Amino acid sequence: MKIDTFEKAEELEGIKEEMLALLSRAKELVRGTGEEDAAQCWISNIRTCIDNDHFHLGGCQITIQDTIRALESEEDEFAEAA
Repeated sequence: MKIDTFEKAEELEGIKEEMLALLSRAKELVRGTGEEDAAQCWISNIRTCIDNDHFHLGGCQITIQDTIRALESEEDEFAEAA
């Protein structure tokens, strides 16, 4: 069964939301421990790769949100051509 581009974008959106939830849980787990400051390094690196809706300095060249938008755009272009 072939998954169309819209379904792929939709599934990636769900994965993105799960990643944000898991990252939030990871932050909770290290909060108040001796590893809290060190964990902020990998937490911010992961967070910046998900989307640009964050307060961290810098970012990722291409985020999962960028990929979702590209797939949605691809689907729109395909629909317009049909």
